Amino acid sequence: MFHSPIRIIDTKTLSLDALKNIRLILTGHMHNGMIPPILDELINNNKGLIAPNKSLFPDNARGKKTKMIDNKTVDMVISSGITKLQECAPSILHPFNEIYPIGIEYIKIKK
Repeated sequence: MFHSPIRIIDTKTLSLDALKNIRLILTGHMHNGMIPPILDELINNNKGLIAPNKSLFPDNARGKKTKMIDNKTVDMVISSGITKLQECAPSILHPFNEIYPIGIEYIKIKK
């Protein structure tokens, strides 16, 4: 379990040795890429509108993704979690907090 998927995607900053026995990675932090719920089901990919680091159109912002690490398939689930704008965000953006629901992931693991 990782707070953010950012270091997992950039394997230069994460030891591949640390991931050699991992088959499932759970992460969050990306706030569903700030995709509004009305667009959530229309946009069927892992991209978002904006990331917590303020980069636009981030990849790996939400959903399930499969990644090859050291010739092994690793599944990664990026939970939307709580999509809320911080108090320090410009006040004009605060009404968006009423639009975004709190997300929870249900994961069923089968053999």
